[in-house]
This record gives sequence, C-alpha cells and structure tokens, in this order.
Amino acid sequence: MNNHEGSSAAMEAEGTSVLYHRSVEELGVYYNPRIADGDSKSHDRILQEKPYGPDHPVQKEECVGHVQKRCGTNLINLTKRLRGMTYLSYSVSPNHKIIMAITFLRIYHT
Repeated sequence: MNNHEGSSAAMEAEGTSVLYHRSVEELGVYYNPRIADGDSKSHDRILQEKPYGPDHPVQKEECVGHVQKRCGTNLINLTKRLRGMTYLSYSVSPNHKIIMAITFLRIYHT
C-alpha cells in the first residue's frame, strides 16, 4: 500500500506537519523545542506553517547523537582526504568519536 508520493524527506516533512497541527487540537500538547536530526526540510516546513500560531515559533535543538555522528563522519572523510598529503596516518576509532562527543558536550553546555 502506497499512501505517499515523493521522496522520503518530503514524507517526513508531511508527517511532521500532521503531528504538529493535531498535537494541540487533539491532545493540547506543544512540541517545543523540537529535537531534530539535522533535517532542515521538516523544520523549515513547521516554521513556514506556524502550527502554534505566529506568536509561538517552534524552536529547534539538535540531537547530540546525530551531531556526534556527523562530526565523526566528517572527521573520517577528512582523514581519508589528507592521508598521503600529510603525516596523518591514523584511522578514526570509536575512542576518537567518544572524545569528540565529550568535547562537544562541554562546549555546548558552557
């Protein structure tokens, strides 16, 4: 059964829109701030539609796990690009990702 036509990002934005619009009407719940995975299409749509009215914009907070994953991926890609051009010859281990996450949390919460 197919009930959506378009990309998965468009489907996520549509689902998010439906949830936000009915959250107040049916449950009296405001999802604010929104904990996001870095997907700007869903949040952009919520900002555009203003489901809670013009005086209550939905704030966005990044999920630390997703930020850590993106930072780790970028670090791995940078290591691959620089290998051979510099003395950088180590690979990114899970320990490096943990250290990076702890550093990010310390910076974020100061």
